[in-house]
Amino acid sequence: MTRLSYFTLLVLMFVPGPANGADQLQSLGQQTLQMSTGRQLIDLSHRREQYSSLRLKVLRGRLLLSKLVVTYGDGSQHIEKRRINLLNKERTRPINPLESARSVKTVLLIWTIRRSDPQTTVIEILGLPLAPDDQSTSTAGPVAATSGESKSNTGSGPGGRTCKQVVAVSGEPAWTKIPTAYLNSLRAWQKTVQARYGSGYKVWRGAKGRTVKCYTGQKEGKPGWICTHSGTPCDAKPRYIKN
Repeated sequence: MTRLSYFTLLVLMFVPGPANGADQLQSLGQQTLQMSTGRQLIDLSHRREQYSSLRLKVLRGRLLLSKLVVTYGDGSQHIEKRRINLLNKERTRPINPLESARSVKTVLLIWTIRRSDPQTTVIEILGLPLAPDDQSTSTAGPVAATSGESKSNTGSGPGGRTCKQVVAVSGEPAWTKIPTAYLNSLRAWQKTVQARYGSGYKVWRGAKGRTVKCYTGQKEGKPGWICTHSGTPCDAKPRYIKN
């Protein structure tokens, strides 16, 4: 191998690759923090976009977070109680990655006050939006979905079965995701469907477009794992009798 080609190979080896989707991040806005206050509530309710995760970036200064609370548009919360030390130009890893995107209402930051910190620190909140193909199928969020029907899907299902409208229901919070939170959500879905359409439609395996999404947060002030079952109930044929 010639010296020139060897040098070219070294250059190619050290060319940085894609930023793993970092270029897809959208800015939700910048905020100047008065470090002596120790906390800041950032209002993002004016933004209607939905995001599957958030990140914080320090644009100028530094920040030692001790607690972070994200309140979503559906009223659910994600709470992190841990030390996150961010230096100038650093950013956090994804905060509360979700399988489905949700709008963000507020972000509460609580940090440790240090005498060595600057008087102000400028941060930026970044969000990872849904891909365009997913926007039409996303829901407003687990708690908001408990109201029931999100769109009309009344019609025929597989095998000529009659199907109703989409039902999405969140279960009660639990300390364990599997099986407790999952079963809480499943039973809530079945109970809602039975009350609305009758027992012939409550079989989960017979529903169209079934999805189950779980996350950690709060529902009516109770923390824990919360799961949401979403699907279009169809009348059960014999092969769908088991749940």
